[in-house]
Amino acid sequence: MSLITRYNLRIARSVITVTQELSEFLQELGVKDITVIPNGVDTKALMPMPMAEAKESLGLSGVVLGYVGSL
Repeated sequence: MSLITRYNLRIARSVITVTQELSEFLQELGVKDITVIPNGVDTKALMPMPMAEAKESLGLSGVVLGYVGSL
């Protein structure tokens, strides 16, 4: 980890991470306020639906390719 990254983490007001292990690592670096928000889907908010119905509701037809990535 670069010096600038360590510096930015230490002076940040708050840091969000996806695992408890990374949170513990950041605490060792001196990060004070860490929130863990695990990756995943809220299945109460996002419910599966039949593919044909989903495509119709979005005005899509034919083959649809999707991509999920990170910034």
